[in-house]
Amino acid sequence: MGQWLVNRGDSQFSVGGLGDLKALAQRGDLDAGDLIQPEGAADWLYAVEIPELKGMVRSSLADDDDIEFRKGGGGAMKAVLYGIFGIMLVGGLGGMVYFFQQLPTGEERLLGEGGALAYSEVVSLKAQPLLSQPEAGASAVSNLAKDEKLDLLAKRGDYYRVKNKAGQEGWVLVDDTLAVYQMGDDKIRAKLDPLYNPDQYAKVSNASWLGTEDEPTAVFQVMLENTSDYDMENIVLSFVIKDSKGVELSRQEFEIEGELQANSSTMVGTLNPPEEEVEAAEKAGEDPPEGVFMATKTFGEQTAEMDEEMQEEMYNRWLDGIEIPVEDDFVEATVRIAELRAVPESRE
Repeated sequence: MGQWLVNRGDSQFSVGGLGDLKALAQRGDLDAGDLIQPEGAADWLYAVEIPELKGMVRSSLADDDDIEFRKGGGGAMKAVLYGIFGIMLVGGLGGMVYFFQQLPTGEERLLGEGGALAYSEVVSLKAQPLLSQPEAGASAVSNLAKDEKLDLLAKRGDYYRVKNKAGQEGWVLVDDTLAVYQMGDDKIRAKLDPLYNPDQYAKVSNASWLGTEDEPTAVFQVMLENTSDYDMENIVLSFVIKDSKGVELSRQEFEIEGELQANSSTMVGTLNPPEEEVEAAEKAGEDPPEGVFMATKTFGEQTAEMDEEMQEEMYNRWLDGIEIPVEDDFVEATVRIAELRAVPESRE
C-alpha cells in the first residue's frame, strides 16, 4: 500500500492511502485546505480537489468569513484558498517543494523578489477555455491551463477580461480565477481590491434625460462617481430603454473616452464630428461619422490647451449628454457601468 503525504499547518505526515484519508475526513481530522500528495505524484492537491473525498472534508472558514470574502468577487474555491495557512511552490529551484506557514505582509510578491506569484496577478483555478465574449457558451479564443498566470485588463459583470502570456485576450469567470492579492494581509487587500473589483467603487450617481414630442431621440445626462484611490478607464455605459409596461425596447452600449479620476465625479458628454465631415458623408450617401463620448473633465482638459478660436469650435460641437434614439412609448431607462478598468499606476 502506497504512502500519501498530508501537509497541514506547520506539520507534514504520511497515511497509508485513500482509505486512511477517508477515515481522517470522517473523523473531522481533514480540512478542505489541507494539501495532499498522492503516491507517486509530483503535484500537490487540496483535499477538496480529490473526487473520492467530495462532501467529506470540512472547511475551516466560518459562515461570516465566507460571506465577507465573497463580497470581493470570490467563489467557493477562493473561500477555501483564503482559509488555508500554507502557500505552495512546486517545481523550479531543483524541484523542491517549499511551504510558507504564514501569509506575507506588506510585500508585493508572495514569495519574495523573483518569487512565483505576484499580488498583481490572476491565476486560473482550473483548465478552462479563454472565452471570446463575457457570456456562457461563447466560443474559445484558446485554452487556459490550471494555475496559468493571467494579466487583468478589465471587469464586466461576473467576468474578467484577461490576457495570457501568449498575448491572447479573452474572458474568464471571476469565480474561476484567483486574484492573488486576496491571499495577502488586510493592508494588501484594501490597497488592491479596487483593481479587481472596480465595479464596487465606481457607479452612476445621477442620471436624467430630456426629450421632445416631435423628436425620436432623448439626451441622457449621466454623472459618474469614483470612490477609490485609482483612476478608472475603459468605461462602457449600458443604456436600457423600456416602455410603460417594463418591456425592453432597446439596449445600447457606449465606450467613454478619458478617465474617471480617483475620488471624483464627472459628467459624460458627446463631441460631435465637424459639420464638414457630416456634409461630406451625406453627399457621398454614407452614414455620418459618430461622435466621441467622453468624460466632461477629459473634454475640459483637452480644450484648455487650445487657442480661443479652436475652443469655440470645440464647444459648438459639444453636447452635454448622450443622444439616443427612442420610441414614442419610451417612459423608463436604466443606466449603469457595464465595464471598466482601474489604472494600477494611478495610485500614489
